[in-house]
Amino acid sequence: MIDILLKNLKGTDWEMLTDFVSPVFFDVVPTFGMASAFASIAKDYADKTKFERVREQVAKSLEDPLKIAITKTRGEDLLASLSHDKKIERGEKVLEVYFRQLLTCETGILDLRSSSFSGTATWHPNSIYYRWKPDFRSAIAGMYRGFYLGDDAAFNQGLRELNLLHAADKFRAHFGSGSQEAVTFKLSEFKKSFHAIFVSCKENRAKLHPDFFALGVYLVCLYEHLEALNVPLNVRASFIKAQG
Repeated sequence: MIDILLKNLKGTDWEMLTDFVSPVFFDVVPTFGMASAFASIAKDYADKTKFERVREQVAKSLEDPLKIAITKTRGEDLLASLSHDKKIERGEKVLEVYFRQLLTCETGILDLRSSSFSGTATWHPNSIYYRWKPDFRSAIAGMYRGFYLGDDAAFNQGLRELNLLHAADKFRAHFGSGSQEAVTFKLSEFKKSFHAIFVSCKENRAKLHPDFFALGVYLVCLYEHLEALNVPLNVRASFIKAQG
């Protein structure tokens, strides 16, 4: 099953996920649940009619208050020609999209790659999307709110609902210390910190929610984009703005 899943990722829009998964990851995510999540993403990728509905729903959530436009056609990618300040603006917009969807959208579009954006606030994603399980999205949202709003009880409760309280220190290390006002992103650091979380799960005989597979797709896309921008970003402010 593991080999089949990895093989199926090759040559697809989520091939980069092979940098996220590892033997330890497969040890701590229920195989059937993960396979179901993968199958859902793959099946929905081909359903353009359903994606139209999802895109309309997400667009309504992003237009107010974030002023993000979702378009059907791919515009010219100006990332290389953006100034330092414009790269910061774009990076923080991408973070706002990431948080906003988890906070407000039952179904999230996962394609946050650098190639799916133009300028600073135009998004033209491919049809890679996922309907979160309510318990998972609620717990993830609670964890993020707890961390970025300084509410330790809410942070721990979110982790407890995800069966991840044993890895609280590793999640804090992943998010970073200080005010999170000038954070740079690297895929290598992301992979290292999440590997530590997976190892903690294995050591504590804890199973991850199957939706972590879709979250992995979402996060890898996010990190690929923000690493390409290579500028310090105010993550806390982006989260607060995403709340609306």
